Amino acid sequence: MRIRKLIPIMGLTAFLALPLGGKFVEAKADDYISINDDWQRSRVRFHHDNDMGIDYLGTWFYWDTAEFQPLNDKDAFYFRIVMNATNEGDYNFSFKYVGASYKVRFYLNDNPYEEETMSGGWKQYNTRNKELHLKQGLNVLVIQVLNYGGIVSYKLPDGVSIVKQSGEGVYYFEEQGNIGPHLYGDVLDPSSDLMIGPMEFNTNPDYMDRATVNFVNVADTHSLDLSYKLIDNAEHDDPQITLSVNDGIAETISLTEKSLNELHTINIPQDLLETMGYDFTFAAVNKLTFSSPEGSSKCVLLDTLRSSADEPEEPFVTKDLSVADIKSHSQIMGRRVNVDDEIPLDWSASNVSFIYHGKHSLKATFKTINKATFLAEVDGKTRYINVGANSTTRATICGPLEEGDHLVRIFKSSEANGGIASLVGLTIDENGSITAPAAKSLKFEFYGSSTTCANQVYRNGMEDGYLGFTRIISDAYDAEFNTMCVSGRGLQAGYNSEDGWAASHNKQLNYLYKYTSYFRDSTDMWDFTSYVPDVLVVNVGNNDLGKAIMDELHFTIDDFTTEVKRFHNEIRGIYPATTKIIYLYGMYANRGYEAEYRQAINELKQTDNNVEFVYTPKMGSGATEHPSREEHEYVASYLSKAVATMLNVDNPLGESIRIEAESTKITGRYVVRTPTTDWEAWSGGKYVGNIGPEEPINNASEIKLDGSNVKIFEIPVTVSKGGRY
Repeated sequence: MRIRKLIPIMGLTAFLALPLGGKFVEAKADDYISINDDWQRSRVRFHHDNDMGIDYLGTWFYWDTAEFQPLNDKDAFYFRIVMNATNEGDYNFSFKYVGASYKVRFYLNDNPYEEETMSGGWKQYNTRNKELHLKQGLNVLVIQVLNYGGIVSYKLPDGVSIVKQSGEGVYYFEEQGNIGPHLYGDVLDPSSDLMIGPMEFNTNPDYMDRATVNFVNVADTHSLDLSYKLIDNAEHDDPQITLSVNDGIAETISLTEKSLNELHTINIPQDLLETMGYDFTFAAVNKLTFSSPEGSSKCVLLDTLRSSADEPEEPFVTKDLSVADIKSHSQIMGRRVNVDDEIPLDWSASNVSFIYHGKHSLKATFKTINKATFLAEVDGKTRYINVGANSTTRATICGPLEEGDHLVRIFKSSEANGGIASLVGLTIDENGSITAPAAKSLKFEFYGSSTTCANQVYRNGMEDGYLGFTRIISDAYDAEFNTMCVSGRGLQAGYNSEDGWAASHNKQLNYLYKYTSYFRDSTDMWDFTSYVPDVLVVNVGNNDLGKAIMDELHFTIDDFTTEVKRFHNEIRGIYPATTKIIYLYGMYANRGYEAEYRQAINELKQTDNNVEFVYTPKMGSGATEHPSREEHEYVASYLSKAVATMLNVDNPLGESIRIEAESTKITGRYVVRTPTTDWEAWSGGKYVGNIGPEEPINNASEIKLDGSNVKIFEIPVTVSKGGRY
């Protein structure tokens, strides 16, 4: 059980409250205390009303819901406080609130809740007195607010003390921000071990997806110990938190101990804090802000931040490389507008590559307009970096390296629409340097929608341009590549436009392809002479040919094929006759017009020798019938046949390898497929395709415990003689 501190009522006229900084502050009895100061919060929205000049707390995620969540449900929203009553009896509490009319529930200890309606003026203070019967000693009060209302402040009665835990170099996160999934005790038990989870990722600051600690130094502090638990696997097997110091550049910190439901501690050394914060020193009060990258937001619970006397090892000396340094010593792929002191990485799979000559770890600094996901590939090993909106974040992109040459590639995993971001710096060893890789002789370019962005590659709906067929086939041919792809858009009709998610002809791919980075700068036109592809892949029809779009927009297959031919002639007028143009179709659910589409391309072939049509098998093992990561490998290998033929080179991807069982009892993770069309399996049974892992496995110890870097399958067999096979 945790040790809790009592903040006593002093006489009739004053009481003491312990704010985040740990100093005692006197307050008069008729003063109201901000509810944000002392109350623990689960899934609560923090809001500042500019008109009234006040802050208040309201429900967090479910502000428009019609029902309360049970308190011990992981999605419950509430305010919580632990109090000590000197005597059993009735006590009068007073609350100030805003909002027109909304329901409120009061829970006290293990008593049945009391539900009532708070009503009053929307833009004015309203006061509600509530009489509660407290038992002598510890009591727990929990309040739930339904819909868009909020509590501003409260006043304690005489004889009641707030019970706190933080202070003297120890800060419990349950008192510093929003509590996450509270799986470690009853919410109405004062001794419950509740921890703050950095919540669902949300870019709106009203939702408080962060916790701030104003750390007050204690003697002999040389570093900080952060305690945490993991309650689920992170999406990329690399759970992280983000920390900023004194409002400086945020830094991602990987949580190295990954076993679930155990309390772990990671040390944050002084030298790291000093490089992150402005004027950081343990001799002063420092503002430490913890938040959660998107991929880790559902799995990390923060427990405590403690002063530590541990002195870290002597840090290695680093130096920062400017954007100018990076540009002149790297290879940059992807359309980008010119931005001072930034390397824009807007489009899916845009990337910066260089060879790092040195040792120790590498750090990259990213700047975002919208939230974005990056992937760093160092010597073939990958790490994801999730960056929140409107932030500048420095992240460690690889662990300690041996002295030598290391190939580094930094990719933008998320797409451009809603994910504008840039690389703005590198931090390397003081004696290290970077040089550009050898120039590539081939150039590829890809136009398309969500299947080109590699959206929905995971069953949870996540997108990842690094795992898409565009990057896979480009690597196979050692080609430079650009992408211009937007989820929901079609060639001329899509589910997404400037008007939002609805069937539309507005600003589809036949419009957007003319711009360098439309979602960053809608005036900057792309200079087609700056990048002339050897191969252009146009992956369209997935949205245009959806039944709902065609019905709503009265759009026909003839309309589509007419636009394909018009668009092709427009592109052919821009690029030389030697550019190979491949129209890709079939991988998504809206694939029923192969004959008409193929006929349109055959008509183009009458006057164009460098155009081809590739109709793939249906994919759909990812989310919402999109290709999974394994199926993107298959798309790349399927597309590669046409690319190799048109370029008159050997096919580097070869034929797709597939193992099939005559029985349907084959089992495995992620890789097992059940045939849905005639082409898929010779026997009609389940099969496993594309079985090779992306990363070489040299010994068994390199296989991850969750099997995520290998492909596992089991096929029952009958043998005539026992033994090892």
